[in-house]
Parts: sequence; C-alpha cells; structure tokens
Amino acid sequence: MIKIATLVTSLLLTSAAMAQLSCSSAITGAGCGATLNINFTPQGGGGNQRIDLTATGLLPNVHGMMVWGYNPATIALPSGCTLFVDFAWGHNILTNAQGEFNWSRTWPASVTGQYHIQIGSFTFDANNNFVLAATDARLAQCL
Repeated sequence: MIKIATLVTSLLLTSAAMAQLSCSSAITGAGCGATLNINFTPQGGGGNQRIDLTATGLLPNVHGMMVWGYNPATIALPSGCTLFVDFAWGHNILTNAQGEFNWSRTWPASVTGQYHIQIGSFTFDANNNFVLAATDARLAQCL
C-alpha cells in the first residue's frame, strides 16, 4: 500500500511540475519615446502566472492603445514611429498624469505560447500636428 501511495504522490507532483509555466519577455523592436516592462509572477499553486505590463514615457493624460499580436510586423506610423506588432487583440487606454499605463492579468497555465505586445499614446499639438509616443515592442511568452 505504501508503494501505491508513493506512486500516486510522485505522479501528482510530476503533473504539478508540468503545469508550471516558464515565462519571459524580450524586446523585439525599438520604441519612440516610451518603454514597456513585462514581468511575470507565479500565482497560486496551479501553474498560473500574473503578467504585469508597465508602460512609461508615454504622453501624459491622453488616449492610446495596447496592441497584442501573434507575429512581428514593421508598420511605419506618422511621426516616425514604427508599430512592430500585428493586431490580434487590443484596447484603448488612458495614460495618467506621468505618462504611464499599467495593466495586469492572470496568464493561465493552460495557455502556452507567445504574444508580441506594444503600447502607444497619441494626441494633437497646438498646431494640429499628430504626436505619438510608443513603447518598445516586446515578445511575451509562457512555455
């Protein structure tokens, strides 16, 4: 009976270890005026990770967009910035008075793969010129 209990315990520990994700991020394209940091923190015992995105150096108190994509891209935007992410998912954002935007969610252990992420903010200046600040593009992955 002890051998069966040891086997079951071993299998359960092996399954839990397999559920753990190894997550990381790396820069895939240079931004224009802003920086994106991505951090992962283990969450609970089920292998989930918390993903924290922190964009700094954006334009203060303006609208922008967070873009997630499956593939790298090279899309020239007005004002000399480049979008390095194809659009698969994203949403509008609003920066704070310091030109920052923060976003966090749980990355479930059941989702393995990678996403290209970039955040930008935009406005028009007093002369009605389009002004854009975009973060570095980063590849976030959990495998």
